Amino acid sequence: MRRLRHALTFAKRFARDRRGATLVEFAFVVPVLTFITLASIELGRYALLNQKLNNAATSLAELAARDGSITAAQLDSMFAIVPNLTQPYDFSDNGLAIVTSITAQVDDVPEVAWQRSGGGALAATSNIGVPGGSATIPADLPTRAGDTIIAAEIVFEFHPLFNILLSQQTMRKATYVRPRLGTLDTLE
Repeated sequence: MRRLRHALTFAKRFARDRRGATLVEFAFVVPVLTFITLASIELGRYALLNQKLNNAATSLAELAARDGSITAAQLDSMFAIVPNLTQPYDFSDNGLAIVTSITAQVDDVPEVAWQRSGGGALAATSNIGVPGGSATIPADLPTRAGDTIIAAEIVFEFHPLFNILLSQQTMRKATYVRPRLGTLDTLE
């Protein structure tokens, strides 16, 4: 009987003791907070990279379309700035910039007049097309005979830090502009 009373007293004291409750709650909360923190970092990196790639595509297209003519050396100089625009991401190893001149002939069908790539070592091809072939452009981008459009594509292989929410993927951004001066239908 004495042992039973002692066991009941111990059980009541144990049920009232709250000293370890905080530790147990903390043990449940830490994994959730860790997941939220790591996911926030990863999503923030992805959003920042997305913005940097959009800005790089826009800057490259605007630079390529600003003059009445363009040379391969000028394009190579423009490609050299793309890794700087995408810092702190390693564009040199994981990215590629592509500039394409799209022209419309008499039948208003867009064709790739010329294309050049650089700025990174990623093995990627243009989604627009190949020189001499037909060009794939957005449906809401009209072309008329004699028109020229300069397209800048930025391709980047995204590698997440933690592989929590996002997986490795190829990101593509494209910007289309019309040349300010001239047609830019030839690369000098």
